[in-house]
Amino acid sequence: MIAFGIFIAAKLVTLAVLAVNTAFIMDEYWIADHALRSPALLYQDISPGKTQLYTAFFRIAHWLADDAVQVMLTARAQGVVLAGFGLGLVYLIALNIGRSRLEALFILCVILAFSSFMERAFMVRPEPLATFFALGALWVATQRHQTLWLCFAAGLVSGLAFLATQKAVYFNVALGLALLGDGFARRSFKEGVLSGAVLVLGWAVMVIAYGLYFVLYGAEFTEVLRQVFFGPTLKNAMAGHETYGGLRWLILQTLIRNTALYVLCLAGWGLMLMRFAHLTSQERRAWIFSGVISMLVFAHPAPWPYNLIMAIPFLGLWSTALPRFVRKGPAAISALFAGVVAIVLAFSFARNVHYLDHDNRFQNETVRLAETLLGPDDAYFDGTGMVVTRQQAGSRWRGQVVSWDRLGIGRILADARRGNLDHIEAVFAGSPKVWILSYRTAALDSVLGPYLRNSYVPISPNVLISGVKLVPGDETLFQNRWKGSYRLYRADGRPAAAPLIVDGKPATGGVALGTGKHSIRFEEGRAPLFLLPADITVPFTIPRRHEQRVLFDRVYTF
Repeated sequence: MIAFGIFIAAKLVTLAVLAVNTAFIMDEYWIADHALRSPALLYQDISPGKTQLYTAFFRIAHWLADDAVQVMLTARAQGVVLAGFGLGLVYLIALNIGRSRLEALFILCVILAFSSFMERAFMVRPEPLATFFALGALWVATQRHQTLWLCFAAGLVSGLAFLATQKAVYFNVALGLALLGDGFARRSFKEGVLSGAVLVLGWAVMVIAYGLYFVLYGAEFTEVLRQVFFGPTLKNAMAGHETYGGLRWLILQTLIRNTALYVLCLAGWGLMLMRFAHLTSQERRAWIFSGVISMLVFAHPAPWPYNLIMAIPFLGLWSTALPRFVRKGPAAISALFAGVVAIVLAFSFARNVHYLDHDNRFQNETVRLAETLLGPDDAYFDGTGMVVTRQQAGSRWRGQVVSWDRLGIGRILADARRGNLDHIEAVFAGSPKVWILSYRTAALDSVLGPYLRNSYVPISPNVLISGVKLVPGDETLFQNRWKGSYRLYRADGRPAAAPLIVDGKPATGGVALGTGKHSIRFEEGRAPLFLLPADITVPFTIPRRHEQRVLFDRVYTF
């Protein structure tokens, strides 16, 4: 028991280190950015892609942190806490289904050995929150003395999972089938149907309460429900694999990296089938739930790696069945099996250490620079939402929050081929002072390039700021996208002083410029100067050649 405790403690420390160090995926910024949305806009001016309970949860990070980088790290810390409490629920569920305390600790060790759990459980995503509520619902549903009130409570908690993300309907289906299946196995058909109906009632109460909450802010109840059940998430969930290409290789990736652990859990789940008729009611419910949710998660059309944490804790519940079976055989085989399991658990640390190579240092440096360049009311754009304390320019488009994912990029390029640049125009109408460049902006370079040229200057590999390069003696046309005060800078970031001719009029020192085209000229000196916002307070050097670095490198593979 002490050894298991040490392993779990070491894994939890590793989980915290991974959360602080490892690179953020694109959607994590998008999710944290959503936490700034006012409920008064949702389901009215904005059609949210997901149910919004997760935004309330990650809004805590915005309350606790002072800058964008700290918001993201605090949100990751919330994920670690959520994972810790979720593991506590796994322990309690294991006790509910008749496992000893030692076996319950072993189950936690197995779950923490999964690379897919360790690398995804802390992410700023709705899935960890939904999984926590699903664990809570299963814990309620596996209490020894079941009543309809407990079924109703399980439905309420299951409803909270759905309100974190519609994807949690998988949990709702699995729990409903678990209650029905257990009732039918005990030949208590009426009780099984009634328990399932009460579960659905509890779930429906939560969904109705969610809709009424937004009615208080002016939304229409029927419109909220329509978007919850038939909004943009449904299309993306069902057709995401078509947009992003074949994603089944991500399932192969987790199976290869965790083969022994999956064999341990699935073999245990299969062994329980052999004695299904002799299982307790609590075991049957957990067994059915685990099987259904695992099948649904692994068969999902878009099996992103962070989805796997919706199945792994429930599969882990059955990791003790095979050791129990082996212990009944020869002592030598039992000892060999124990040794193999110990090696597998120990080896899992090596995978975790390897994952530390995917650090978030450059991401954080980029976000800090961009945030420092932005005043409280200034807008920026990157199509991802990396500066989660500032508003993206043109952040609402056709009733949805702007995200330049593959679907969004595809729509913009298709529109551009028809001569429709309304989406791009809407972004620039929001006066972005700063741009952060990534693979998403690069994908739109053919459309975006003409808008950025003679309007922005690179001051780091991936950050552009409103401004223009001036060559002595040449008249430069500056297409200004940001209204504000500008001044001259040298390439090394030092302020410069030189008389300017702006739109045919002399100007010295700072010059206030509105948006639109401006003719800029200066005569003195030999080296080029740069007209940039006058409020820059951080050191910078304008590179001679602008070469972007990768902000999101191998975020799903390693």
